Amino acid sequence: MYQYMVVLYMAVLALGGNEMGPRTTWEIIYVFIVLISLILYNAVIFGEMTVLVGDISKKESDFQQQVDVANTAMKNMDLPKDAQNDVRFYLITT
Repeated sequence: MYQYMVVLYMAVLALGGNEMGPRTTWEIIYVFIVLISLILYNAVIFGEMTVLVGDISKKESDFQQQVDVANTAMKNMDLPKDAQNDVRFYLITT
């Protein structure tokens, strides 16, 4: 059991990137529990960051789709280039 705990601790330590040196069995168990907790906390933080980046990408994609629709409509209506640039400027600034 002791060897299993030491190997498990070393695996978690490698994932945690820390340099701790517990010497007794209780220290190893304590540090192992702390490192597991920190790994779970890091997973939650990175998961939230992924969701936020996905939301930003969706908003940018929706905006780009609106600009593409406006460009297509302006081209089909044969609007002058100055009017097209005005519309694009309006879309970007609002």
